[in-house]
Amino acid sequence: METRTVFCNDIALRILDFGGVGDTVILLHGAMSRAANWFDVACWMKDHFHVLAFDQRGHGRSGKPVGGYSRDDFVRDLVGVMDSLNIRRAHLLGHSLGGLNAWVAASMHPERVESVTIEDMGADQWPAETVDQWRSWFDEWPLPFPCLKEARRYFSSIRPSFADHFMELLEERDSGYWPIFSFDTVLDVLRGIAAKPWWNELRDIRCPTLLIRGEHSEILKRDEALAMHRALKNGHLAEISAAHHVIHDDQPERFKEVVLDFLLQTAPRDRAVAR
Repeated sequence: METRTVFCNDIALRILDFGGVGDTVILLHGAMSRAANWFDVACWMKDHFHVLAFDQRGHGRSGKPVGGYSRDDFVRDLVGVMDSLNIRRAHLLGHSLGGLNAWVAASMHPERVESVTIEDMGADQWPAETVDQWRSWFDEWPLPFPCLKEARRYFSSIRPSFADHFMELLEERDSGYWPIFSFDTVLDVLRGIAAKPWWNELRDIRCPTLLIRGEHSEILKRDEALAMHRALKNGHLAEISAAHHVIHDDQPERFKEVVLDFLLQTAPRDRAVAR
């Protein structure tokens, strides 16, 4: 794996190049997360494709500007990364926030996107109180965590499936363990998501699109997923049993099966490596 930094739109963006050959797949993480969250996915995907991920603005080791978290900002960053690395077209796979950014990018720049995979993200406008609810939850975090054991106990008490995901988002400082992200930045990101419904952008997608829903997801309800599938011009829908919001962590083998089947059918055979 190679790590590099590119500068575009006045910020530094940290990129993880996992290697591989064939078509490029760009992995876009969710809110609060980072590119490294895709490590396990990239390990099997690079057997078939060239795989990249990057810390999106406000996340991980990339720049965290004050403001500038609209969909246009995220899409400009994605296109800037592609331009910096001389990538003409790519498959986009995004979780949650990353899924939304992927489908908006496909609607705005159809000439740059081969396919879109959306992991557990809806198109409905969020209720007005959503961001305030997130702020209240952040205020409850008993920071700093004195040790990783206490952090795991806290996140597991909310929901066991949360623990592994959030444990990856902590870093050790002199006073204890803190999140690698800024709460204020994440709230700005969430306001950008909640600003409007995203159905028009979804309907504008021309390329093959896979929507994946976790059976127990509280973010993407089944009725909304079915409506999104109907709205897509070339859409595919998969619901993965016994999974919540972070499907690639909850059910990694089933996630691999569904995604790989879609991508190998979508990518021209001479550009994907069948193994």
